[in-house]
Amino acid sequence: MNGPIRNVSVVAMLMFAALLANSSVSYIVNSDSLDANPHNRRVLDAQYAQQRGPIMVGNTPVVQSEKVKDRFKYLRVYKDGPLYAPVTGFYSYYYKRSGLEETRSNELAGIDDSQAFERLLNQISGSQPEGGAVETTLVAKAQKAAWKALGGRKGAVVALDTSTGAIRTLVTSPSYDPNLLSTHDLDASKQAWDKLTADPSRPMANRATREIYPPGSTFKLVTAAAALEDGLTPNTHIDASEYRVSKNKVMKANCGGREITLARALLVSCNPGFARLGAELGADKLLEQAEAFGFGSAPLTDIGS
Repeated sequence: MNGPIRNVSVVAMLMFAALLANSSVSYIVNSDSLDANPHNRRVLDAQYAQQRGPIMVGNTPVVQSEKVKDRFKYLRVYKDGPLYAPVTGFYSYYYKRSGLEETRSNELAGIDDSQAFERLLNQISGSQPEGGAVETTLVAKAQKAAWKALGGRKGAVVALDTSTGAIRTLVTSPSYDPNLLSTHDLDASKQAWDKLTADPSRPMANRATREIYPPGSTFKLVTAAAALEDGLTPNTHIDASEYRVSKNKVMKANCGGREITLARALLVSCNPGFARLGAELGADKLLEQAEAFGFGSAPLTDIGS
């Protein structure tokens, strides 16, 4: 082999080696970042065309994927969408996911580690992979009753099973219809998103889990617990007379006497008695007890609180 041909061969070999090395690095090292790249529409199209599992309330699917005749193959459909939206969230081509659709996305898509055996069986049998079902603890009748009671007024209703912590009802109002965002009409989805996010009533705000409100008289339970931890008993008498909050503000209430028991003060929700008791306990003891009650933590992480 003469010199020029040998040189060309060496250059071609080096170029092929560089090409193989680049392909290997792209496949092994960069695959995750390439898949996650928002400009990679092939991955997004494939994900959006998946048959995701249902979200259940009792034995009824309130969210499920229905087969359709378009390029995405499956449409995410929300039954009673506004009623369950704060829990289910939405699944959208442009705006991704929220609620259970986000936090339980791997299970719904059938790609969670816990579903590895099912995926293996599907590969062996050649079956079409399916997502798993997510079961909620909601009670449909209670959910509908809470929605009806709100009557379109701005607010939220949450009911818990005190023995287990299971959420039986979680409703916020006003709400929105996730079907408007899951639609395969992508232009309509954009218009719905713009309208919802511009609405001053904030229908997409989860008032049950994502808003901050003053606790009001419910905090008396924390104060009472801190007092018991500090050595008081339910029969300990506390001062229930008027309490000066500031130079120009005096807290007054008829709590049944100038001195009443701690149990009585809690029963009648005595404002001056608990204001004075809280001040006497001090901020550190109240903070410690509040943290023991869960203040400062992030509950309901399944729905993205």
